Amino acid sequence: MPRPTTRQEVLDRLRKTVADGKIIVGAGAGIGLTAKFIEKGGADLILVYNSGRFRMAGRGSLAGMMPYSDANQVVVEMASEVLPIVENTPVLAGVCGTDPFRDMRTFLTELRRLGFIGVQNFPTVGLIDGKFRQNLEETGMGYDREVEMIRIAHEMDLVTTPYAFTVDEGERMARAGADIIVVHVGLTTSGTIGAQTALSLDDCVTVIQEIRDAVVKINPEVIVLCHGGPLAGPKDAEYVLKRTKGVHGFYGASSMERLPVEMAIQENAEAFKKLQVNALFGALVLLSAPSAVVADTCQAPINHPGEPFSFVQPLNTTILTLTVTLRRSILRVTNTTGNGGWETALVKAKQWVNKLTLEEKAWMATGQPGPCVGNVLPIPRLNFSGICLQNGPQCVQQGDYSSVFVSSVSAAASWDRKLLYERAYALAEEHKAKGSHVILGPIGGPLGRSPYDGRTWEGFAADPYLTGVCMEETINGMQDAGVQANAKHFIANEQETQRNPTYAPDANETTYIQDSVSANIDDRTLHEIYMWPFANAVRARVASAMCSYNRLNGSHSCQNSYLLNHLLKGELGFQGYVMSDWGATHSGVASIESGMDMTMPGGFTLYGELWTEGSFFGKNLTEAVQNGTVPMSRLDDMIVRIMTPYFWLGQEKNYPSVDASVGPLNVDSAPDTWLYDWKFTGAANRDVRANHSAMIREHGGQSTVLLKNERNALPLRKPRNIVIAGNDAGPLTQGPDLQADFEYGVLAGSSGSGSCRFSYLSTPLDAINARARKDGSLVQSYLNNTLLTTSALTSPLWIPQQPDVCLVFLKSFSAEGEDRTSLELDWNGNAVVEAVATHCNNTIVITNSGGANVMPFADHPNVTAILAQHYAGEETGNAIADVLYGDVNPSAKLPYVIAYNESDYNAPLTTAVQTNGTYDWQSWFDEELEVGHRYFDAHNISVRYEFGFGLSYTTFDLKDLKAKGSVAANLTALPAKRPTEPGGNPALWETVYTLEAEVSNTGDVDGYAVPQLYLQFPTSTPAGTPPSQLRGFDKIWLEAGEKKTVTFDLMRRDVSYWDVVAQDWRIPAGAFIFKAGFSSRDFRANSVATLVKA
Repeated sequence: MPRPTTRQEVLDRLRKTVADGKIIVGAGAGIGLTAKFIEKGGADLILVYNSGRFRMAGRGSLAGMMPYSDANQVVVEMASEVLPIVENTPVLAGVCGTDPFRDMRTFLTELRRLGFIGVQNFPTVGLIDGKFRQNLEETGMGYDREVEMIRIAHEMDLVTTPYAFTVDEGERMARAGADIIVVHVGLTTSGTIGAQTALSLDDCVTVIQEIRDAVVKINPEVIVLCHGGPLAGPKDAEYVLKRTKGVHGFYGASSMERLPVEMAIQENAEAFKKLQVNALFGALVLLSAPSAVVADTCQAPINHPGEPFSFVQPLNTTILTLTVTLRRSILRVTNTTGNGGWETALVKAKQWVNKLTLEEKAWMATGQPGPCVGNVLPIPRLNFSGICLQNGPQCVQQGDYSSVFVSSVSAAASWDRKLLYERAYALAEEHKAKGSHVILGPIGGPLGRSPYDGRTWEGFAADPYLTGVCMEETINGMQDAGVQANAKHFIANEQETQRNPTYAPDANETTYIQDSVSANIDDRTLHEIYMWPFANAVRARVASAMCSYNRLNGSHSCQNSYLLNHLLKGELGFQGYVMSDWGATHSGVASIESGMDMTMPGGFTLYGELWTEGSFFGKNLTEAVQNGTVPMSRLDDMIVRIMTPYFWLGQEKNYPSVDASVGPLNVDSAPDTWLYDWKFTGAANRDVRANHSAMIREHGGQSTVLLKNERNALPLRKPRNIVIAGNDAGPLTQGPDLQADFEYGVLAGSSGSGSCRFSYLSTPLDAINARARKDGSLVQSYLNNTLLTTSALTSPLWIPQQPDVCLVFLKSFSAEGEDRTSLELDWNGNAVVEAVATHCNNTIVITNSGGANVMPFADHPNVTAILAQHYAGEETGNAIADVLYGDVNPSAKLPYVIAYNESDYNAPLTTAVQTNGTYDWQSWFDEELEVGHRYFDAHNISVRYEFGFGLSYTTFDLKDLKAKGSVAANLTALPAKRPTEPGGNPALWETVYTLEAEVSNTGDVDGYAVPQLYLQFPTSTPAGTPPSQLRGFDKIWLEAGEKKTVTFDLMRRDVSYWDVVAQDWRIPAGAFIFKAGFSSRDFRANSVATLVKA
């Protein structure tokens, strides 16, 4: 359609755009070329003003505010360049309304004659503040002149789109008749000549909403757009538009022409520079090179032969920063109330806190070096021995004579609530016996957004529902044993790369080279994916939560008031205390005001372990209270929160002292760093293992996933000739404490803060040799992967007989502090399988990994079976032998997806950036709700083994999925507003619908079935809702031929989505489809029901 010629035509177009549910986009154009392609991109408005010419000449936009040209004359000159090339889009002129040498009515008439349909106030004194601005206003060159220009333009029936910087300015422009108010939040950031100082996006939301609300009271039909500051790209605009109400779109200038041009030209030049002009020369060199020789056993081992995974942040990535924090953005919540069962303990805590001096209170919130990984100092005069915090998702990390349990991801693979509880209870028993008051676990984040995350093995599953169940059962087990649990890492700690800031070697704590990565997540995704398991944790009355290293939407997690005060302590009703991850504290007062209660381990430097240099808390906290910066009431609440779970669990009475042996094993604060004279009582080197090894062995079998089983390869039936191959079968060769990757030895745990010290270790080689001795079998072992891949199994060591079975043991290492670079099995594992399977027609592969691996060998005709273990602890060998020989019928299910190719996975980690800005590390969670299997299901991508998949030595069926009872007639879409309890609104946890189904064992072996329930939400649910979401499961024992009824109770939260407008959980109107079966793609029965009518 042609360019509109009247104001009304323009407004009709814009209002139709809004009515169609689309946003309005206005764009500044400094040259004809950008105007041409802005129009092709679909912009609704094009604006021409003098800064565009400076901007496209490589100068900053503020040059347009300086005395370098006649701003109004420049616009007249630009008319001939821009107007003829724009065919359909309305073009407006930037007018300097304070120009003392032009009669505005005459000048506006000239602009109309040239072809401009409207005007905007630029250059504008709104960008100026301080005394200079005041003087401009006093001398008749102020904002009033711009308002007058807009009033005249409105009388002349020109479209008016003024900039407004404050509520007052917005109101004045609205009264002058403005058609469109563009809320300006400052000079645009990013790029080579962008501003460095700006509001945060959250602060922009506040400012924009305030101005919008004010102007619509004057003119309800006014259109409101946002512009400037940190709104440098589409993601920034989307972030603001999703969090404001009644804002119709975005106006961009630098973001529309300067930034895209900067990036495109640089990338294009770099691409030319990378061209290889002498490839032929390289080929000739290769032809003359000597041929390869067969490697011997001295060849350097190959870990991963392919290129390592990388995702370099694109140059056009939107950068979220937090360089300006408005005091009004600090969200405050009421003090802890002990609600949910802590009321009596709260009274004790308050009475105890009243006895403390100010200094004692400050040090209670400040970690100190000592025997445990985290230490709260004793107060002898009150007979308080301090608080010992210890790592331990799999063991007592600093414990001798203690057990190593199955890892968390292994426990999740069991899909067994009872196993999860038993494991946690026993783990806590050992911690308590060693004197630990707090276990730093369980882990709800990382959730497993990306399979490359190095730390997912410490967590549970790449699914919020399954992880939520695991968190709740684990916390109940730990705290029932009398030890405080700590839910970590809150929140979105989904990569290890750049999880911490990088510092110059001589820099202090607050001076970064580059800040930690920012996880940028929309509101719905935050609630439905990443907060979901933490809601379960709070519901279980978890004692403490740990804020994470990463930033969230630009702000450090440990000084993010919205995250800690509003969401955790407010919305979820968390009654415990928030501690920092080790070294995640980056401020004192700001962190305290934002809701953090304890800094760990208390000192400065990268991991907070340089105590002699001071602390953000400690003496600084004492001074902050003394000078009134931090209210005493806030400090009291911090200590009451710390001490309430201490009294709730009875830790003040007859609690075991800290075992003196843990101190020398402490890698975080060795004894020579201690500043306090720690006293130890009680026995040292306590043996706390009890009979837990039998349980660990059982758990290892129950959490081993059978992925493939053809030709009845398993269970083994006393094979006579056994080959054991692969470097994961044998004993550890580098000591019992795993602190790094290693080539030889079974991987029963991993390194980092979740590492364990084995008092003994059952290896697959030991366990199978023991079976072989019993059965009279022959065992030949080949544990050198390099030897296996460079020489045939038919070497002279091989007896001239086809083996009955070849067991190939492979591993994949992942750990804290580094992300995975490949999803292939380590130490050339794929080649090892190929080498063995080529000569052995019954090859069984056993993988040992912290997460997903691609398995191209699964298609090999000689690979008859595949089993997956996940760091199964001290009884790893016996546990896998139990499954291999049929003593245990496998029942575990995958807690993640195994894809065909690494490239099939979405949600890449950010592994590098190409720019050096302080805040440039970003990770945009663009996949939103499509995490894990939800992504594969939403896009109908074939997978090798789906989420929830796992075979058994028997077969099961499920049928007759039906409702048990009817839907409540008075069920409302939104929950009733009830007082918040731990976990949030208690209405969310009430059962609103129940289904049942018949599950049967159709095979001839007794075993556990794991029926699973998935939901497909009604079509009325907002776009982006995944097609299947796990909402129930059970694990039931069935003898061969037996049938049982399984029940799925659905709570309100289970059938709701997070409504970002209502800021509440909403049950959508329309038909739900309930799908029950044995994996996310194996559905045996469906049921349809409408819970809430439209």
